[in-house]
Amino acid sequence: MTGHLVNSVLADLGDVRTPSISREVFQRKTEIGQLVTVNEEVHTWIGSNVVLNCSIGITGGVTQVTWQRNENGQNVDFLTYSRGKLQKLTKFAESRVEFLGNESTEGSIMIRDVTLADESVYTCIFTTFPLGAYLNKSSLIVQDRPDSVRVEVRLLDNEDLNLICVEVSSLPATNFTWKRKDTMDSDAEEELGHGKTLYIKKYFQNGQYICEVNTPIGKSSGHLHLFQPGSSCLLVQLWLLLFLILFLVFGIFFWYSKHSLTMKEETEFPKEKEVYRTLGDQGCS
Repeated sequence: MTGHLVNSVLADLGDVRTPSISREVFQRKTEIGQLVTVNEEVHTWIGSNVVLNCSIGITGGVTQVTWQRNENGQNVDFLTYSRGKLQKLTKFAESRVEFLGNESTEGSIMIRDVTLADESVYTCIFTTFPLGAYLNKSSLIVQDRPDSVRVEVRLLDNEDLNLICVEVSSLPATNFTWKRKDTMDSDAEEELGHGKTLYIKKYFQNGQYICEVNTPIGKSSGHLHLFQPGSSCLLVQLWLLLFLILFLVFGIFFWYSKHSLTMKEETEFPKEKEVYRTLGDQGCS
């Protein structure tokens, strides 16, 4: 009876007995998801680094962590971690896999510089004593390129504008974020709103309008430069400030010149008047 139950469970789970795991899997399928936690689907793109999370819901008794992936219909071990010793069993693991877990409850790994060939079903297995092995599977889905985003403009009847965020995406966008960077200060960034379409008045502020799109595999963005001569309030204010400064400078210069001339006349003309007065007195005498 026990042998029949074990064979039934193994047929349901698939054969997970490998050279690195000597103990058969006795855990029923209905209990697997409760014990070993993974992300059922992980989306990424070529050239990125991706983490495959895996943890077990029990403490103590873990003797080994093993990772497999399906290659040509076969589950192939590529990494094991046991008693502080890490073994990378394939060229793929040696060159691009990093173990992030421990021998307690964490068995996560990171795959660097992902390629299309990495798209597969990955199996995370915790071997415990005396209970046996517990596993769960995660599907890695690799996109051939990041999503692209562009911003389109629609002119309305009242001359206002609609900016539309158009994404070319293999996965649906989860949200949109609009931002504006000032043309005068590239570090200044203003968040404008959320949604696929952004409505702006015809007297808009000049700058770079950016649409950021979040998808399950990451973030992409597109942008558009909008410029309207004479529409920038900051530019007008700068010109007014410059005019005011020049006006004050000329005013001060004019006042200083006039005041200096007056002081010069007051210091020179009294001497001339004194001379004339002296000459006049001598003539009279």
